[in-house]
Amino acid sequence: MKIVHLITSLGLGGAEKQLKALVNVKLEKSSLKHIVISMQDEGVVGRELVKNPNITLYCLNLHRSLKGLWKLYQILVCEKPDGLQTWLYHADLLGLIVGKLARVPRIMWNIRCSNMDLSHYSKKTTSIVRMLRFASRFPDAVVTNSRAGQEFHTALGYNPRRWVCIPNGIDTHLFQPNPAIRKKFRQSLKVPNNAIVIGMLARVDPMKGHAIFLKAMEHLSHTHTNLYCFLAGKNTDKVTWDIIPPRLYCLGMMKDAPAFLNSLDIMVLSSAFGEGFPNVVGEAMACEIPTIVTDVGDAAALVQDPNQVIPPGDADKLALALERLLTLSSAQRKTIGQRGRQKIMSSYSISLMQQRYTTFYETLG
Repeated sequence: MKIVHLITSLGLGGAEKQLKALVNVKLEKSSLKHIVISMQDEGVVGRELVKNPNITLYCLNLHRSLKGLWKLYQILVCEKPDGLQTWLYHADLLGLIVGKLARVPRIMWNIRCSNMDLSHYSKKTTSIVRMLRFASRFPDAVVTNSRAGQEFHTALGYNPRRWVCIPNGIDTHLFQPNPAIRKKFRQSLKVPNNAIVIGMLARVDPMKGHAIFLKAMEHLSHTHTNLYCFLAGKNTDKVTWDIIPPRLYCLGMMKDAPAFLNSLDIMVLSSAFGEGFPNVVGEAMACEIPTIVTDVGDAAALVQDPNQVIPPGDADKLALALERLLTLSSAQRKTIGQRGRQKIMSSYSISLMQQRYTTFYETLG
């Protein structure tokens, strides 16, 4: 079975990494042949994908020229896929229109977020989301990576023929405890051995709630003089933050996520809205890092401990939840981390995610 995947871009986002994890398998181990189309250029993930000879990659470069629209039509006509899987809103709309014109027999959308506050985004994005609401009955199925995403889009007016929930897969070989890289990463930043490091890995975006995290860290710094704060993610090193707690490190785009996560004692996801299945939470858990999350998307279902879940937008409760972990011994925090890794390995492995997608595609006929 041949599946074409159309995605908005191939940067270092969560959807892009999940697409890579899905398609990056040896041909003899899969009944599927994957073709990937980026609406823009190849990006970081695309450059990694082309290393696999079993994956075909096309780039439409629509950010440079609308000629990419005709190119997409030609690719679909020539490749004659059994199905077109689109990823993210812009690709969902474009894929539906061009896929129908090219007579692709099966078209599937992929939604990767939940409770989006559209007031924070461009009119173009808002318009596309509203258009998709009315067009949602035309694809053969809509895939979500979280129950929260399905519930939010149903409330928004999405009415597809079929909903399918397939949680993300976490690479537990890449993301695992590694004391050596932990020590090396900390030494590179001249962080003392006895420091307690709390960090967050998220691009600068209204949905991520950086201000709440920084406010909580500023509060804790008054009573914990060995507390260090790491911020990583796109543009975190370029923003002038309103609140700057002591010992704050703004590290910018982080290409080595396993090293960053291993350097932490506690990880925080303080998102205000928009999360579906937050990859970084699963990745931190796979590295045995205790994680505090806001109750957004399926983050609470991932950690499964009410002491590690707070309401979005509440810096005081975040500080209290962090204080609770800080009062534990390192051995007690390690036990929490080990329990988290076991949860990821048993329920959210990449192989399980690949198996779920294969089963879903086969049911389409």
